[in-house]
Amino acid sequence: AVKMDVVATVKAVARVNRIESSNISSELNSMKTMAGINTAVTGVGTAINTGATVDHDCNIQDYTHISVGSHVAGTVNIGKRVWLGIGSIVSNNLNICDDAYIGAGSVIVKDIFDNGVYYGVPAVKKKEIG
Repeated sequence: AVKMDVVATVKAVARVNRIESSNISSELNSMKTMAGINTAVTGVGTAINTGATVDHDCNIQDYTHISVGSHVAGTVNIGKRVWLGIGSIVSNNLNICDDAYIGAGSVIVKDIFDNGVYYGVPAVKKKEIG
């Protein structure tokens, strides 16, 4: 119950003060740290589908899609407009940049710094975007 109260309070304050979503995350993380709470933070328009799991201390930016059966381990930062395909897995303590597309069943085991299409076990870049 305390976790939801902190999240609801930060979002309400952000709406009143018209804080941008990137600042909401930092404000929420500050409040979580003060309250001793480890939760995930999601941005505007983010979708986490049925059967997908997101562990503690994840920061998921705006318009990211986490497909059915995907798993995001703890302390992961995911950028804007990222697509995680069905059943994909993101290992602990990783970063995924904006505009990365991860294929179904892929396993991310290292940071992704360049936008593009990635798939495989382990996932590797297969196509450049833009």
